Amino acid sequence: MFKNSADFRQHFNSEQIISLDLSYLSDDIESWWNKEVKIDSGFFAKKISLTHLLLTKITPSDYTIFNNLSRANKFVSGIVLHNLFKIDSSDLALLVHKSLADIFNLIDIKYPYEDHKALYLKKSKKQVGEWGNGSGDISLHSDDLYEDISADYLALTTCRDLSNTPTSYALAKDILNCLTDDELNILLNIEANFISGKNVNGLKIKKHKILEFCEQRGFLCRLDFRIDDFNGQRMTIANENPSKAEIDVFDKLFTISKAISHNTVDNGLGSFLIIDNYKVLHARSNIKYYPSEGYDCPKDAFRLLYRSKGPRKQFFDASNARYFW
Repeated sequence: MFKNSADFRQHFNSEQIISLDLSYLSDDIESWWNKEVKIDSGFFAKKISLTHLLLTKITPSDYTIFNNLSRANKFVSGIVLHNLFKIDSSDLALLVHKSLADIFNLIDIKYPYEDHKALYLKKSKKQVGEWGNGSGDISLHSDDLYEDISADYLALTTCRDLSNTPTSYALAKDILNCLTDDELNILLNIEANFISGKNVNGLKIKKHKILEFCEQRGFLCRLDFRIDDFNGQRMTIANENPSKAEIDVFDKLFTISKAISHNTVDNGLGSFLIIDNYKVLHARSNIKYYPSEGYDCPKDAFRLLYRSKGPRKQFFDASNARYFW
């Protein structure tokens, strides 16, 4: 447990995103792919083969950084891998994505009501905001805070992005450092309702503390600043009869989220981003330039990312295995 807000502040201020150039893997990955594409084997067999290749070729120093992701007192909230491959192939990008997700012990959760894997502009949805398959702005948020299963990690792999629309992010500290110690103490005692959006049929609501201590990961921070046309504000204060001070701190969070500068991840071909979903918020500006009204097939899309989100294996409740993708 943290002694006080000052102790907590010192802890979260140590968190960082680490960027690694993995171009030393690209020739091996592409050579493997050029041979593998000619072999009539299934996706699962190809993924096992590629995972083995990656584990053989990743340097010990880089693998140590992989292992530090999200662990208490290691202070690695996210990792960006650049230059993994140079071939524009949706099949290769998906294989690299799934292999790396396995290496990071991310269990990808597939809910029956959403098609979450491929992110691209869907037909007739181009003006929709706060949604990964539309072209509108997406505000800073963490994923799936309304779900029963904890989404510990979020991973994104870029197959292509001809629109040059980077993924942006903010570490929890970027927001929390805008609060005074007194405000941080108040926030430590606030609970919020987290509300589902367009991707869920109906309405799902889950109540959580916004901030809490976590023995395995140091701390958890749950924030969602999206306000959409379907269910409105996606995070509301849950405290019964909140004080004016609590309301003021809660409202200040939304003001901060609009005012702070976002960091950006270059969505270059062959990049892979993985973040602790409870220490890093992500966002995206509106996509201004697109050559069509949307796409039926992800392979044709001018902007295509693959996404995985779900628990880390060590923290997973096996009774939820039906949601595996």
